Amino acid sequence: TGGGGSYFDYASFEEARMQTIANDVETPNRGINLNLIVKSGGNEFHGDASWEQTSGKLAASNLDADLRSKGINTPNYLRRRFYGGADIGGRIVRNKLWFYSGVRGRQNAENPLGVFQADGSPGIVEQSQFMVTNKVSSHKTRSQRLVFFDHYQRLIKDNPVTVSQGYETK
Repeated sequence: TGGGGSYFDYASFEEARMQTIANDVETPNRGINLNLIVKSGGNEFHGDASWEQTSGKLAASNLDADLRSKGINTPNYLRRRFYGGADIGGRIVRNKLWFYSGVRGRQNAENPLGVFQADGSPGIVEQSQFMVTNKVSSHKTRSQRLVFFDHYQRLIKDNPVTVSQGYETK
């Protein structure tokens, strides 16, 4: 199991801006430009938490006689899916030094259509992600700012499995 790519903790952003082809004068180059502003602390403490969860028990199936006649006897099945996290921010020193910290996690596990393990049981594809974002900001003067930013991410992702690939090669 391995991971790669660019994944973000979107819940830790206060503002996000994406430009594609028609960049304005503030963006002096072509192509995709992404401007992400991470939340900051303030003089008042604030925070929130959220949790979302579902399973295949809440999903319908479109498996009918026509699909069965084509050899599809087991539809995709969502085994589990959740996403949750929390963040907090506030002051360390009023009007001078602030912090923000956020943590998020998610997991997804499903049985892909027509994919089976060697013993005949349904194949399982899993993905999990854990992210921690920290930011400390200080304003020495109106024109002088010091910002420390750290983002940690652990991504565990099975490669996609298809009917023609075979479960053993994932």
